[in-house]
Amino acid sequence: MQEFEDYVKSNWRVPTATSCGITYTHTTKIVKNVKNHNVNLTIAWRDKDNNPLQTEKLVFTNDDMTKTCDKKMFLINRKELVNKFRAAKQSIVNKIIAEKQEKLMALENDITELLKYSGRANDIIPNSMKNTIELVRKQPEQAPPTQSFDM
Repeated sequence: MQEFEDYVKSNWRVPTATSCGITYTHTTKIVKNVKNHNVNLTIAWRDKDNNPLQTEKLVFTNDDMTKTCDKKMFLINRKELVNKFRAAKQSIVNKIIAEKQEKLMALENDITELLKYSGRANDIIPNSMKNTIELVRKQPEQAPPTQSFDM
């Protein structure tokens, strides 16, 4: 994946940039009954004061670069970039999945805390009944006195 990112960065020359960050997102769209998977690559350059200098976005639809992004490529070969993307695809997908799982866990924690706060936690026992134990001792029934008859 690092080779792919370095290759993408080599397309742009940003002379005053001191740092560069790459982020990935994934979306799906259905166009003419065909499901398109889009992987969006956003590359952002920043100066020494962390101010944004330049931001570029590349879109790969079903493992191929879109035509609008093809026009942005002036220093590198489009076919080679697509091949490098396909080689790094699994690592990119794993990175996107890890980010989404992290967001999902944070969201689940927030929901759980809200439910606890509102008193509707995912318990069967309501909060009003928690931490209270009421013991009721039942007296054992005494057997009725036995009567004996002489005959």
